[in-house]
Amino acid sequence: MFMLRLLNPGDVRLTRRLPRLIPMLVMTVLALSVMSTVSFASTLIYYDGDDEDPMGLLHANMLLNLAGHFDEDVDIRDVADFDASQMDDYDHFFYIGIIWENAPQAFIDEIATNERHILWIDANLHQLTDAMEDNPFGFRIGEWTEGDGFDTLEYKGRQLERREDASFTHVEITGSPEVYSWITDGVDEEPEFLCGGNLCYLAENPFFFVGIDDRPWVFADLLHEFYDTTTPERRTAMLRFEDLSAGNFYPEKLRHLGDELAARGVKFGLSVIPIFKDPLGVISEPGTEIHMSDDPVFIDTLQYLIDSGATLLIHGLTHQHGDGLTGIDYEFVEPTELGDGEYLLPVPEDSEAFVRGRIEEALAEFEKFGWRPRIWVTPHYGASHGAYKVFSEYFDNYWERPVIFALDPDAPGVFGDYVRQLSQALPYFTSVSAAGMGAMPESLGYIDPWETEEDLSVAALLKRAESLSIVRDGVAAFYYHPNYVEESDLLFVVDQLLDKGYTFVGPDEFLFDDAGDCESGDCADDDDDDGDENPSGDDSDNADDDGDEGCGC
Repeated sequence: MFMLRLLNPGDVRLTRRLPRLIPMLVMTVLALSVMSTVSFASTLIYYDGDDEDPMGLLHANMLLNLAGHFDEDVDIRDVADFDASQMDDYDHFFYIGIIWENAPQAFIDEIATNERHILWIDANLHQLTDAMEDNPFGFRIGEWTEGDGFDTLEYKGRQLERREDASFTHVEITGSPEVYSWITDGVDEEPEFLCGGNLCYLAENPFFFVGIDDRPWVFADLLHEFYDTTTPERRTAMLRFEDLSAGNFYPEKLRHLGDELAARGVKFGLSVIPIFKDPLGVISEPGTEIHMSDDPVFIDTLQYLIDSGATLLIHGLTHQHGDGLTGIDYEFVEPTELGDGEYLLPVPEDSEAFVRGRIEEALAEFEKFGWRPRIWVTPHYGASHGAYKVFSEYFDNYWERPVIFALDPDAPGVFGDYVRQLSQALPYFTSVSAAGMGAMPESLGYIDPWETEEDLSVAALLKRAESLSIVRDGVAAFYYHPNYVEESDLLFVVDQLLDKGYTFVGPDEFLFDDAGDCESGDCADDDDDDGDENPSGDDSDNADDDGDEGCGC
């Protein structure tokens, strides 16, 4: 099967947050406000474990990120450690089958009699259905097939792409289950996702294909069926300006874009790097270092954009390491050849103290102007497992494609060492993620003006937005580099999305709905009783003195 490439600039990552204690009254109000769209119930994900290949654990963490959109309480476990008593505390279950006939008999016996909802992904369902005298589900699986020619998914009356590996598992209908999606070669069709009784089944594993075709988007939407939500169709878009730093920005261009977007009612995020460095003199004098606090034009430009509806985001401290150039280099990892390809290894200094020091120095730059960004964006979406643990201590939400590590979400932070990892594009917000933060979606990527990769063209970005629209509450989120992408390219994309019925929301609007409740429904809005009038939507003292925790709390 196609395996995800290692993390590169523009790739995406992941997050998990422990449930917060919220006053009972607030919880009651929130439950009433979200029950019409999302069904909250505790979820347990079982995966196949393998000491030699942690793919099951990686995929479980990716599923956790999606399930966190629907449920605030999501756990994962190796199915080898199954204990029937575990099922007493959960209402929804997943099993990701990767290792052939690896489901323990105790697990099979319990699922055969348990009436709670379960979604079985890919392999080993025959272990369950073959052991039952009477199959109450109305289907059973047949043989695995390479699927030559079956390059299309039919779902909700639309044709979507199955690129790369077309393999899947045959499903034999024996009763009257409900089939939601089909795999087809244009003539014949095979069930892809279907439900009968309390069991749903997906005849392939969508996590092998994140970022290359439409299977993950279809699966993300199908989870609404599994959780039985009544979420309406809506088209939401989000935009952020990337890599803004004092030493490499264009104030007139930024102001003009701010005016153009404001005229369209489009709000956006400002991904700001507090300190610009150019040690080797790539675009400025060698040894150049400019702090945002030393550049009044930069500050005035940021304030102008904030007044136009933008929200400040924090994008590292320098977005570079060693002799690297700000905005081009990584900050917390560095590419390294290890014989079988290029890996992103933590920088030599990687440690809790190193990461904490950079965050606090960055925040100090913002605090000179009464700003306290509450959303984090990791430079090039690359950092160690331990670094993400530290990020989560300072920020409730991050906006990127999450890094998925082959570690349990509750594992202590690992600094300095490479941990097997993948990246994941999320179609919607998740309040529960493996990194301990709420994860805001970055689903479309960015525009490469030189189109060195086909998938980074304007046309490709708009095509991804159209595919993403299959997710009923999907968010078409992308980013823009003002320093080298033409204004016309950005405005064309924005206008096209507006014409297709998308509504742009700012990062702060996205996290808080119009009623003052969190988009995720998991905590209460900061109603600004603390006197914070900061138009950026950021709290300069990083505290909600009114007693609630703010969105993504």
